[in-house]
This record gives sequence, C-alpha cells and structure tokens, in this order.
Amino acid sequence: MRKWLEECEDLSEFAEITLVASDIDGTLTLGDKITAQLVSDISILQDHGISLLMVTGRSVGWGQALAGYLPVAGVIAENGGVFVGSGEEPPRPLVDVGDLRKHRAGLENCYEGLKKHYPHLRETADNLFRLSDWTFGVAGLSAEQLVEMNELCRGWGYTFTFSSVHCHIMDPRQDKAAGVERARAYLPAIIPEKKESMVTIGDSPNDAPLFDALRFPCSVGVRNCEEYLHLMKHRPKYISRHAEAAGFSSLARLLITQKKRVCDTPR
Repeated sequence: MRKWLEECEDLSEFAEITLVASDIDGTLTLGDKITAQLVSDISILQDHGISLLMVTGRSVGWGQALAGYLPVAGVIAENGGVFVGSGEEPPRPLVDVGDLRKHRAGLENCYEGLKKHYPHLRETADNLFRLSDWTFGVAGLSAEQLVEMNELCRGWGYTFTFSSVHCHIMDPRQDKAAGVERARAYLPAIIPEKKESMVTIGDSPNDAPLFDALRFPCSVGVRNCEEYLHLMKHRPKYISRHAEAAGFSSLARLLITQKKRVCDTPR
C-alpha cells in the first residue's frame, strides 16, 4: 500500500529547499486553469525564501506571458528548449539548434512523417510561437501508439515525449532536467548548485527527467501522475495524495512547515 507524501514522518530534507521547479499543466493547474490559490501559494513561498521556476512544455510565447504576469523566477518553456526571464530580456535558447529555419523545417518534416502513419494527428495552434519543438494533440492516442511514435522519431534523429495535453518532437539533447541545469547560467542566484536545495514536481511522462534521483534527489508527483508511472523511466520520490494544483498546495504547506520548524528550533 502506497505511503503518501503527506503521511511521511521524516520530511526534514524539505527544510533545505530554496527552489521549486514545477511543471504547469496538471500540476499547477486545476481543471486546465490557473487559480487564485496558486498565485497565493507562490507568494507565500516567496515570503519564506522559496522561489518557483516553471518548467513546461508550453511554447515560448506562453512562457513570456506567464513570466511577465506571475510572481515566478522564470519559465523554462518547450521542455527545456528556451528560458524566459521575468524581466524584459528576450528568450534565451537552452539548446543550440543551429539555423532556426532549418531546425523548424526538420521538426515539421518529422511531424509529417508521423502523419503518414497516423493521419488523424492535429498540430497545436501554438506552433507559430515555438522555437525549439513541434507539438500536436495527445487526446485519443493509445499507449501503444505513443510508444510507436517514440520509436519512429528516434529513427529520424529526434526525441519524442508527451504530457497530459501535447506530444512533442524535439532535439535529442532537450528535456526538462537539462533545461533546468542549463538555465542556471541565467539564474545563478536562484537555481542552487546544491541539488538538495531544490525540489521538482510534475505529473506526466515529459516530467520524468525531473524525477531522476541522481540529478534531483527530492522530487514529488501530484496524484494524477499515477496513471503514467508505468511509462516513466524515472519516478518521483514522493507522491502527493492530492491531484493537480491541490498537490502543489500540499507541497507548499509542507515546505513552509519544515522551514518554520528549523527557524523555531533552539540553537
């Protein structure tokens, strides 16, 4: 029987956390929406010295809007492809893809190759605002089809992954974990070199790199990640008993509780 994050007795490792690197869809959202509770959670974490870095498969266009309006340290968009800061600086590529037009053309060709096998595929409306990856809808695709698409993309020299909303075709060097590590160059004061000072949280197979214990010793899956665990190469160390944004809120409360315990302990 699973022991949920909220039932664990020793969560002292959370007292060291200064950064939460979080997926968005299915992790920070509730019913596909960002709520007032989330904004409150982020602000309270900030008040306790904990920053939030969004790590999403959404496009760089979405990333600019999110980083501009929400109280976050920044956004890593397109599954580790692009970093967007919270200021006025332009998006920064996290993977050198060379000639951007050729790269985009190659991604589109890969997508068209998949369509020959799966004619019903439909690209997402935000490809116009993407730089490093190519996306199409995941709805209606079976686990077997997703595995087959992965093999096809690998054969054509690309990486394939998917979330609860999109499928992604990407450069093989690109994933969320590598994106966080590379983004340290732009956020040296926020992204800690000490791995134990960061917790990652997500819900889908494209979040699996964030659950790699060698790179991120402390990781959490919100409850809805359970349906994907059998498809993940890496699995979260903890799983919240709560789904979606409620799972993130639960983590936020635990982080603050552990911080307060350390502060209240006599020295």
